[in-house]
Amino acid sequence: MAAPAHPDLSKIFNNPLGASSSSSSSTNRAQAQNASAISLPKTSTDLLRLMKSTTTNQAVRDTLIPVLNRIADGEGQTGSTKSQKMKKGEMLLQLPNIQKDFDVSKLTDAEIKAMTAALVYVLSARFDNSSAPESDQLMMVWMMKFVKQLDPEQIRMTKSRLGVLAWSFQRLCKRSGKPELCTPIILGIQSFSYPPTVFTGVLPAILESCILVREFDFALPLINEVVRDFVTGAPTYLDVLTYFHHAGLVFAALGDYARATERFVMALCIPTSAASAIQLACAKRAMLCELIVTGKTLRYPKYISSAVTRIIDRNAETYTQLAKAFENHEWAAVQAAGKSPDFKQDANEGLLQAVLASAPKRKILKVRETFSRLRLDQLAIKVEDDSPNGQLTRDTLQAMIQTGEVAASITPSEPSPIITFHEHTIAGPEVTARQLAEAQAADAWLELDLSAGNKSLGLSDTYLGKQLDMHDMSGGGKKSRGAGIEDREAGLRKSGRVRGVGSNMADTGF
Repeated sequence: MAAPAHPDLSKIFNNPLGASSSSSSSTNRAQAQNASAISLPKTSTDLLRLMKSTTTNQAVRDTLIPVLNRIADGEGQTGSTKSQKMKKGEMLLQLPNIQKDFDVSKLTDAEIKAMTAALVYVLSARFDNSSAPESDQLMMVWMMKFVKQLDPEQIRMTKSRLGVLAWSFQRLCKRSGKPELCTPIILGIQSFSYPPTVFTGVLPAILESCILVREFDFALPLINEVVRDFVTGAPTYLDVLTYFHHAGLVFAALGDYARATERFVMALCIPTSAASAIQLACAKRAMLCELIVTGKTLRYPKYISSAVTRIIDRNAETYTQLAKAFENHEWAAVQAAGKSPDFKQDANEGLLQAVLASAPKRKILKVRETFSRLRLDQLAIKVEDDSPNGQLTRDTLQAMIQTGEVAASITPSEPSPIITFHEHTIAGPEVTARQLAEAQAADAWLELDLSAGNKSLGLSDTYLGKQLDMHDMSGGGKKSRGAGIEDREAGLRKSGRVRGVGSNMADTGF
């Protein structure tokens, strides 16, 4: 699997290389101050007038979107709590009283393109209103037309609201009984918005849609992608947690329990001071997947937050008991722990059955430690297989040989075939090829990421200043501390301690 072409993010996001972080932050502060000075529309008519009068992308970014965000946050709305104010803000974004007059299906292509950012807020608010005057079918038509005619530049400006639109449309599809329509449409939003390397709140919504209909063709490219940018798309903390949790579910549904464990553990490693219920669910499922893959208790990375480990210790005792008994080959205790109602309540009964079904594999590997050669009927007795002629043991062993989990051969013989275990375990060609392709793709992306990181460091005034400070502290003198970077670099070059590119012959390849 070859790595896709690396996108030029500087062109996509109109962010020229070398732009000063301090100047961009001051510009953002000025824009925020200007946006906060604008009075908020109080009626649907005033809000629609503002949407239609904002005709340039710069005005959309600097004026319209900040106003819409303030309305969504409940600013200027009545209510005793924050949630009540936000609810009324969402009601205003639906453009009540003029909903029938503002029919998205009647907008021209040019109007949709000019109002893309505004429509992200309006549609996401209307999709969640089950009592809206429009039918669910009509709102689906709106979404299809919107995706075809949207302006990619404007839709990138909406950032986190894009995830709200994806989730609200998914709920609309579920409510209308057509969840299969959701995935290709919101995948179109993601494709038009950002390159595959940018994480947005749309991704977890796409994965959940795939899980609902149990169709994973759209999900696999998303969970195999090396996602690197968690800033540009402005995802929320729960977006990231949900993404890794759902990625683990997809891999588990496909039988790839090793990668499922990896994704679940990634969710556990996200820094937090208060553990989430999603992280607890990930921990429980990671324990079961780890038992299927290795037969051992899951060992958590040391850098996991203590808040996460505490909630696991308090709320996953049944899973811990099962894992310890399984690792110690205490099969009676495994059966007893598996009868707990916790697995059904946590919707983990399927994973539990997969764990119990992997017990013969663990027993075979245990026998392998003692015996190098024995008959199939003898192995079946040790595995406690009561199937006719030890067929379950034979099928399990053949599957293990195929996947490379054990090196063995089965020789026909009477009264029972002879099983011979070999010293070296060599993975099957299909497994090796897949792992190699994945490693090569990940290596290509990481190499590009490292190169881009090195370039950005070379253009960072903050990084260069720190390097110069370290030089001063290590003997370069204190006179230059606090001086401008240009002056300090000029002084170092004049002294001969720092040379420019080309002053060293090695720089030109000699």
